[in-house]
Amino acid sequence: MITLNANELEAIESLDGRALRDAVHEVTASRSTTALRRLELHRLGHYVSRAESRISTALIELGKAKSSAKVLRLERDLSDARWDLISAVDQMKARAEEEKQDANRFRILDRIMEPPILRPDMSVTVSYSWRPAGEENWRYGSIGFRHRHVASFYHQAGSEHRKPSPRQREREEEEALLQVWFHLRDLALFSVRDFFRDGGDGASIPEEFTAVTERGSLNNFSLRFWEKRI
Repeated sequence: MITLNANELEAIESLDGRALRDAVHEVTASRSTTALRRLELHRLGHYVSRAESRISTALIELGKAKSSAKVLRLERDLSDARWDLISAVDQMKARAEEEKQDANRFRILDRIMEPPILRPDMSVTVSYSWRPAGEENWRYGSIGFRHRHVASFYHQAGSEHRKPSPRQREREEEEALLQVWFHLRDLALFSVRDFFRDGGDGASIPEEFTAVTERGSLNNFSLRFWEKRI
């Protein structure tokens, strides 16, 4: 999703930066993550949780190390992980502030569930609201992004792998379609968000847009509906 949920926003804004830095420094002194666990950093979202887990992993490996060379290397890894965590939190705080500013000008409904049945001809509809400069009232709209996926399954002759069964092939195709749909959804959300962040007027957003692909594949520019292409 392109926006933080209310619980994540609250956790990010309430976390004191000095308390985080004190806890991170205590990790090195105590060789323990107790101080970090008290901060409940998991509430800040997956990105911060992943950075915190790298510290835990580094501490576990450091506790197993025997040779001085390995200890030295793992201490450097721990130091890097500590600063990665601080950086991750700083980035989330900056993101939260940016999203608060965005919310004064535009809002995008980014909780879009995948369709029950996926087909090569797929679509994603993004609904949004915006306030033109100098106006207080919100306006509303939506744009449907369309894309036709072309499968590229193949099996080399003489391969050691057996040819998949029809059911296995079907599952592979379903999984491929799902991943493409997720990609389409994410690109659609980022496209609308970037349009508004760049000062775009919601009134100029078309009702539908067909993805512009590169050799049949989606890329970061496929859903830029405001760009003219030859």
